[in-house]
Amino acid sequence: MPLTTCRICKKAVEKNTKTCPHCGASRPEMSNAISIFALVIIALSVAFVIFSGSNESAQTKDFAFTVDGIKSLSIDITSVYLTPQFNKPDTFLVEIELNKNPFTGGAQDWNSISAEVFSLSKSLLAKQNTDKIHFVFRSPDNNNLDWARIFVDRKELPKDWENLTYLQFFGISRPLPGTLETGRWLCDFYKKYESSRPNGLTPDFCKE
Repeated sequence: MPLTTCRICKKAVEKNTKTCPHCGASRPEMSNAISIFALVIIALSVAFVIFSGSNESAQTKDFAFTVDGIKSLSIDITSVYLTPQFNKPDTFLVEIELNKNPFTGGAQDWNSISAEVFSLSKSLLAKQNTDKIHFVFRSPDNNNLDWARIFVDRKELPKDWENLTYLQFFGISRPLPGTLETGRWLCDFYKKYESSRPNGLTPDFCKE
């Protein structure tokens, strides 16, 4: 039986297999045509976020500071939790879970979610109720694998954070990969996009 590579764990699997025997990923085989199409979709999505970032209304999209109001910010959002911060009256930790399947299994997947985090953070941080944000990205095609988390803390942001690019904003957030493999994708992302690195430096866990 001809072999191919799993798009998630990168190990050898039989062509046309429905589930990867190594990591359990659904539809582990991804054709070159699909990969190219996914890259085009990612590029267009990122370009849209960059363009909309220059639009004032996109930066301050109005919504009710409620679970349903926050869910209205993106069709990818499946769950929202608001936890009061006892040391800061009327402020909350906003925990957001999103359905987002990796497209290609690499740097472009982190690039895609970093752009989405920046766009959502602009709207959420426009509300003074938002103290911290915790984004969780899950893959429905892979048993809801928690493959990436990103933490944003208002007090860690510079005063002019809204003038940053989405990559620079990512550099002052705190990403946490869900698996060793997605950790390697994150390192590839840092390698490819220098401005996304925290303090302009490659994290120690990415150094060989």
